[in-house]
Amino acid sequence: MSTGTIFITASNADFKVANRFLLLIRDWEYGSGDRFHIKIDKNHVRFDANGYNNTVTDAGSLTADNFTNEWKGASLSDVETWMLEATRQDPTGDPSLWILLDDEGVEQQTCILAERRMPEDNYGMDPKPTFTLNKIRLSWEEVYSPWCNLDIANMSFDEFTADGPDAEGWWEYDSSSSSDLPDEKKQERDNEVQRLKEEGKA
Repeated sequence: MSTGTIFITASNADFKVANRFLLLIRDWEYGSGDRFHIKIDKNHVRFDANGYNNTVTDAGSLTADNFTNEWKGASLSDVETWMLEATRQDPTGDPSLWILLDDEGVEQQTCILAERRMPEDNYGMDPKPTFTLNKIRLSWEEVYSPWCNLDIANMSFDEFTADGPDAEGWWEYDSSSSSDLPDEKKQERDNEVQRLKEEGKA
């Protein structure tokens, strides 16, 4: 499994928001720990297009000093263009799956899960789709499972969505495809959130 890539474009997301986001999207059900890398600069040179060598950003590791986010205020289109350029610079890479936290996501505790659409994926649409990205918006707590299944190619985008895509590639997430976290795991998660708050990190 690769290290997931996160872009934070929200104008009001400081290091505390980023730490809390990382904590809540963690795999709490099976306890695999932190699995994501927040891309804070726009440098392609240090970016592994396949996601295997990018450094994991641990929840709680971000501070006011090290969270210098160049993606603040960027658009979804900006990120898409950057990722397509990553593919051009490394044709052996496949940076097709990533997560974006925008202003709406901070306000509603949701995020965007995006995956590049393959040319052969038409989803029965007539005329054939022209959009580049499949996209869904879902809660922080729900994003890990679909991200993981897409990452290991265990599921396709339409297997956890209720409706879509529209002409721009947006799908509606089927929340019934998510399993409820056991109470003891929820408590473990909530305790960790509280710990970071007390330490001034979330």
